[in-house]
Amino acid sequence: FQLVLHPQLPWLLAVLGGIGFVIVIPVYFYFCVKRVWYEKRECVSPSSLGDLFMAPYSTGRIKYHILGGVLTGCQLLSISFALKMLPGSTFTVVRGSELLITLSLSIFFFGKPYNLYHYTGVAAMIAGGLMVSMATAQQEEVDRNGINVAAGVAITFFGVAFTSCSQAVLVEWLYHNNVMVKKRYDHLMEISLYTTMWTAIVLLVGTYFFSEGEYHMWTETISETIAASPVTTWLCLIGLTISRALAMTTKVGVTVHSDAMFNRSLTTIRRVCQISSMAILFHEHLSALALIGILVSIAASSLYAA
Repeated sequence: FQLVLHPQLPWLLAVLGGIGFVIVIPVYFYFCVKRVWYEKRECVSPSSLGDLFMAPYSTGRIKYHILGGVLTGCQLLSISFALKMLPGSTFTVVRGSELLITLSLSIFFFGKPYNLYHYTGVAAMIAGGLMVSMATAQQEEVDRNGINVAAGVAITFFGVAFTSCSQAVLVEWLYHNNVMVKKRYDHLMEISLYTTMWTAIVLLVGTYFFSEGEYHMWTETISETIAASPVTTWLCLIGLTISRALAMTTKVGVTVHSDAMFNRSLTTIRRVCQISSMAILFHEHLSALALIGILVSIAASSLYAA
């Protein structure tokens, strides 16, 4: 989509991902209505639709949703800064620390008894990711202007990896402590809605302060792009808007029905699959090291799941 835009608008793409919470609203409303019908049949004192809508505020759990949204928003903002300071391969290597961070947080907060298979799987997934990143680095032409390794690594570790893991652990903590109920889909969509909404707010604020006025060009650039390629532009706009909402809902769902560690494991495998898919679609050459890394990552995820 960036190739179609003239000039390119990286901050617009980030904001489009954030405003996907609008897509979640009707789904959240649907599950709330289903919950009301269920309670009318099964409960002596059923909740009204208004009760469900006000529940995040009356119970105080809205603060956790705000925290999750702020963490996700800061993560996306940090990605923008980190990629300007680091080569993509270095960024990927540092981001691989997500598994270790999540493992540490899970042990600290939940005291989980991980076994040898888990630790071996985590180590192998990190090794596989490093192999793929190293293979990519060999083919990567890096512009040294603007490279700041120390700052980039710090932002990637704390701003990207740590915030992403913290958001996943936060969701698991909510269900672990019965703040939310696993079998209630209105609760799942509640997390998705409010987290995505606050992510959008953080992104809008970040765009205002850090985009150097890029938002002044949005209307004109998008109008010209729609006039030149209407179908492609609308498909990209809608797809980008929906993708973040789907990603957040899926992320919450995976965490609810497994745990934060499995969530991060799937994210690691997703990156490997992205590299493989891009190579297949665009006929890019994958070195032997990259292929070994991909196979190791896939095998490691299977070992961890076992």
